[in-house]
Amino acid sequence: MRILSRYIFKRVFVSTAMCLFSFVFLWVIYDMFDNLSDFVESKAPIYLVSQFYIEQIPRAVSLGLPVALLLGTLYTLLNLSKTNEFVAMQACGISLMEISAPVLAIGLFSMGVLAWLNWEWNPKSIRNREAIINQIQAMKAATETRRSDDDERRRQQLDSLVYRSRDSKRIWFIGLADIEIAKLWNVEVLQMDETGRDVWKYYAGSMTWDGRHWRMTNAMRVFFDIQGNAVAKEYYEIHREPALRETFLQVTGNIWHPEVMSIPELARHAKENADFNFKRLAPFQTYYYYRLSNGLSCMVAVLISLPFALTHARRSLFAGFSKIILLYFAFLTLLNLFPALGAGARLHPAVAGAGPVVLFTLIGAVSLAWKASGRGVPTSKDWEKFWKKIGSAQHPPRQVKRVSKQAVSE
Repeated sequence: MRILSRYIFKRVFVSTAMCLFSFVFLWVIYDMFDNLSDFVESKAPIYLVSQFYIEQIPRAVSLGLPVALLLGTLYTLLNLSKTNEFVAMQACGISLMEISAPVLAIGLFSMGVLAWLNWEWNPKSIRNREAIINQIQAMKAATETRRSDDDERRRQQLDSLVYRSRDSKRIWFIGLADIEIAKLWNVEVLQMDETGRDVWKYYAGSMTWDGRHWRMTNAMRVFFDIQGNAVAKEYYEIHREPALRETFLQVTGNIWHPEVMSIPELARHAKENADFNFKRLAPFQTYYYYRLSNGLSCMVAVLISLPFALTHARRSLFAGFSKIILLYFAFLTLLNLFPALGAGARLHPAVAGAGPVVLFTLIGAVSLAWKASGRGVPTSKDWEKFWKKIGSAQHPPRQVKRVSKQAVSE
C-alpha cells in the first residue's frame, strides 16, 4: 500500500471511529435519561443496568455505523478538497480511483461488520432489551399481586399456540407460554413418520428451554403402533429430550415480530410456513431481505460521498455537501418507507427490503465511474440518457423492411 493510500485510510478510519464512538455514547446517555426514573423506582441493581446497556451495543453500532461512515468520509474528503490536496494528487498523475481505493476498502470492511451484526446480534440485542425492561418493570411493581397480574396478561398473549415443523414431522400444541422465562405449560408434542402416521407423543405439564435442550416436568410419552393404537407409556418427573431440536423462539415464532428475529430464524419461519398466504408471510420475508441487504448501507454512504466531495473548486464544496445530505436523506426516507410498504403486502418483499440500498448503491457507483472517466458528476439530463439507454437495450426497436416502389407495382 502506498504512503498516500495509508494516509487517506488512516484519516477516514479515525474520523469514522470518532463519529461512531460519539454516536454510541450519546445514544447511551439519551437512553439512560429516558429510563432513569424506572431504574431508580425499581431499585435495579448496577449489574442489571450495566447488562442492559452492554446488550444494546450491537444495536447502537448497527444504527450508527452508516451515519458515522458518511460523516467521517465527508469530513476527510472535504478537507482534502479544501486544502487543495486533491488537486495536488491529481497533478501528480494519481487517478480518482486510486484516491478512492482506501475509502472503498473501509466501506467494504464496514459493510461486512454491519452484515455480521444484522445476521444475529442486532435482533438478539432487541430481544434482550425487551426482556430486561420487563424484568425491571416487574421489580417496580408495588406488590406480588400486581406482579402475578402482569405475568398473567403477558401469558395470555401466548395462549393456545400450534406449531408444525415440516422438517422433523412434529406438531406442538401449547396451552400457555411465558416469553420472559422461555417456559411452556400444558404441552403436547406429536411425532409422525413420512407417511403421516403417529409414532409417539409427549404430554408435559411444563417445558423449559435452557438454550440447548428442553427440560420437561410431569411428562408422559406414549408410543403408537401402525394402526395408531397406544402400545406403551413412559412416565417422567423430570426429563430432557435431546431429539427435540426446535427452540423456544421457533415454536412460538408465529407471535414474534420479525424485527426481533435473526436471518436464519426468518428463513426458517418462511420455509416452515410456506402454506401461509402472502399477506401473513410478507413482514417476515421483507425483514429477511432487509437484513440481508442492510450491510450495503455502508457502501451507499461511501459511494455517494466520493463523487461530490472530491472537487477542484472551493466554491463547489458547499454545493457538493448539500447534494450528499439530500441524497442520503432521500435514501433514509426510502429505507424506512419501503419495509413498511412490504410488511403491509403493498410491495414485493425483495423490492421492499433490498430495493433502496440496491438503487442508491447503483446511483453512487455510476456517479463515481462517471466522474472517474473525466465527465464530472452526472446531471439530471445525463441520468435521463442513461435510463433511456438501458431501456433501449432491453427493448430494441423493430427493424422495418423497406419495399421499393417497383416491387409494389409488380
